Amino acid sequence: MPLLRVSDLTVSFDGVVALEQASFDVEEGQVCGLIGPNGAGKTTLFNCISRIYQPTSGAIEFDGKSVLSVPSHRISALGVARTFQNLGLFDSQTVLQNVLVGAHHRMRANFLTSVLRLPGVRREERALRDEGMALLVDLGLESHAHQPVGGLPFGTLKRVEIARALASRPRLMMMDEPASGLTHAEVDDVGELLLRIRASFGLTLLLVEHHMSLVMGVSDKAVVLDFGRKIAEGPPSAVQQDPAVIEAYLGSSV
Repeated sequence: MPLLRVSDLTVSFDGVVALEQASFDVEEGQVCGLIGPNGAGKTTLFNCISRIYQPTSGAIEFDGKSVLSVPSHRISALGVARTFQNLGLFDSQTVLQNVLVGAHHRMRANFLTSVLRLPGVRREERALRDEGMALLVDLGLESHAHQPVGGLPFGTLKRVEIARALASRPRLMMMDEPASGLTHAEVDDVGELLLRIRASFGLTLLLVEHHMSLVMGVSDKAVVLDFGRKIAEGPPSAVQQDPAVIEAYLGSSV
């Protein structure tokens, strides 16, 4: 059974079809590259899996359970994390505080026990802080732990967002253009980082990215969307040679 199954997913907005019967599976432990020209429907699909959008029809299953029956605030607890193309960090908070936001759903303390500062609450907070610091060390961010994220280099902020997603202990991490805005050297570093965290944390990765060298270098398979429809799926080397993919990116004259 695949970890993620998308079946005949259709999304329309006021008659405009953003996704049309898109279907694909992602096996546990895979890196799956989701690619396509701008406007192909990639972010729309991400928004459906993370429950920001409600699809018009179709199904999404995670580990055999329907995602569409889960409210958006419970997606993290299900085991699904996401990073965003436009960073969603809190500028006035420190790097460590931003990372701990990702672990919020794992806290057992309720409003009353938190207000009373009971010993169990303090132990839980210490354990999460220790875990957050360990993530920062793993991603080379420990020297920034107590700095506000506002003003930090863009490449550093990308790693902070990855650390925050990891803090939720996901099984599936959806990454929306993790290399956008980075230098060539930083893009290479991101590729190495993705493979390392996949192995270290036992992750399955669903990756939207326009840097084709990165996608082709780290992905076990690629799924290609164009105008909301899946036009190709398979090993990256085969997808690169698919005439429909070449036409979608370069035009029919090529």
